Amino acid sequence: MLDTDGLQLKNYIGVYENAISAELCQNLIKEYGDACQENAPVVSEGKVTVRQNAWDAKLLLLNTETEKKNNIDDDSPITSLILAMYKLVDEYLYQRDLDLQNTISRQFSNGESEGVRFLRYDLGGHGAMHSDQSPATANYRILTCSINLNDNYGGGETLILRGDSQVKVRPKEGKVIIFPSNFLFPHAVTPVTSGTRYQGITWFS
Repeated sequence: MLDTDGLQLKNYIGVYENAISAELCQNLIKEYGDACQENAPVVSEGKVTVRQNAWDAKLLLLNTETEKKNNIDDDSPITSLILAMYKLVDEYLYQRDLDLQNTISRQFSNGESEGVRFLRYDLGGHGAMHSDQSPATANYRILTCSINLNDNYGGGETLILRGDSQVKVRPKEGKVIIFPSNFLFPHAVTPVTSGTRYQGITWFS
């Protein structure tokens, strides 16, 4: 008989407290926070476009391979983040006994190239409900990894739908959320009511 308890959608949402150190979070904000200047795009009718009513945040697309070459010091913030995320994804797969080690390439994707997206949500910034797989994306996304870089702001919670209910993940510095990128896991960011929200996000494809 099939054990359906292990197939519940909630079991595929991994929340990891203090996964990224406070020092690393602060260094990433210092290094990349002010560089988030582009309007974050969304996919609408199969095309990538800017719609601030759907996603109101400032974006920096960071190519991790270029950054690693530019940073001779292996202790650079981006190198430390990459190593931490590899470790977390391995833990996520192991905990769920998912045989995906040969399916997931050991590469990050920021939507256009290998890398990480850094996002800055100013007052009122938010993200409407969406899923991360789309024909318009350059890579076939399998896992979404969302990284909370700070928590000294109001609002800005992550909502993830699971069937007829939702998971609300409150912000905390260093918290990482990992979940499948497909249509079964639509998610959103509630409006920021005070302060500034900083987030890193990447996908494994």
